[in-house]
Amino acid sequence: MAAEINQRLAGIATPKKFKMALNGCPNSCVEAQLNDLGIIAVQDGYWLYLGGKGGRQPQLGTRLDMVIKEEYILETVERIVRNYIQVAQNERLGEVINRVGLMPFLKGVLAWSSGGFKTCIGARYCKNGVGDVHVMAERIISSGGVQGNVTISGCGNACVMDNGAYCNVVILRDRLWVYNKNGDVDVVNADHLPEYLKRKSILK
Repeated sequence: MAAEINQRLAGIATPKKFKMALNGCPNSCVEAQLNDLGIIAVQDGYWLYLGGKGGRQPQLGTRLDMVIKEEYILETVERIVRNYIQVAQNERLGEVINRVGLMPFLKGVLAWSSGGFKTCIGARYCKNGVGDVHVMAERIISSGGVQGNVTISGCGNACVMDNGAYCNVVILRDRLWVYNKNGDVDVVNADHLPEYLKRKSILK
């Protein structure tokens, strides 16, 4: 994994020093929590720590309250680094997060796209979040070909809502609010979303 991350990011200039550490288990032998980006392998994927640093003013990185699946880790790391480059003002990542806040930083960077779907990184981190939006997206993708772009936000913050999408799905408790391109809003049960999208000709 370290070699693959290096292959993606080697040579990219950052506004200030940016250190990464990868751990094969939660013992954290290389102190992932004290690096700008720390990755720790756990049973079902990886924990990510953002904004740590050592030195005279040490700061522990903040762990995202979710496990990132292995197939998403490389894209997630690259998005974090590239968004850091865009928003930093001669600062380490921890200083950026201290200045703008962790959630605003995440909103600008962490979205997963596949098969016409764009989702927030995982609603469990947000205090208002409900459920696992990635599981919902994978379930819908397996139901058939997507004919238009769809966003799924894990809470009322609607982090990934896009006016150009065919529809925007927002999870609110046990119901989904679906904002359609024509301006209509429908409320549907989560289990019925694939059928709803088929009726709207968004799924084959």
